[in-house]
Amino acid sequence: MLASEFGVDEVPSAHPEHASFSSERPYLGQTFHLVFCDGQVLRTHQRAEHRKQHEALRLTVSQLIFALQRIRPGGTLVMLLHKIEAWDTTELLCTFSRFSSLQLFKPEKKHAIRSSFYLVAKNVQPNGDAAKQAVEVWKQAWWRATFGGQNGAGEAKVIPDEGNVQTVLDEFGKALVMLGRPIWDVQANALRKTDFVK
Repeated sequence: MLASEFGVDEVPSAHPEHASFSSERPYLGQTFHLVFCDGQVLRTHQRAEHRKQHEALRLTVSQLIFALQRIRPGGTLVMLLHKIEAWDTTELLCTFSRFSSLQLFKPEKKHAIRSSFYLVAKNVQPNGDAAKQAVEVWKQAWWRATFGGQNGAGEAKVIPDEGNVQTVLDEFGKALVMLGRPIWDVQANALRKTDFVK
């Protein structure tokens, strides 16, 4: 597991997987026009007990950190997401709207009845203040999910306070509905045609 890439110079020695961390920084000094963030934790993945609760968050933010630290200014990032209306997804889309142009895409054949869709962030500006701030927030989330908690092996996500939720809704609420409507329409139309809703 990468550590230095995510801002950790010294891995806590008490961590159960201390020896698995690496100071490598793959592709350092290189930048890319197109970056995919498509990793997902699957139910079939075998994981240590201490990783089960936090692995999805760790995987998401590790991809985001790595991507923003390697994408070229003006590049495009594509990321598989789920449930546009879920807080984590809404907050992430709002964050990306601050340093890129957003498009959302939902295939009409594959996964039409599922909540999955793709974020296509174009003209990403990774050197701007908003992107740098996002990377720092994601690094903190990665640290908490990896080393936080009483046992030093991860802690739950921070629950947003009402002020943060209101800020996101004020800034991004209308855009969220505009972006989300075509996604919801594809899913609703596909669900109408399934046997289990007839």
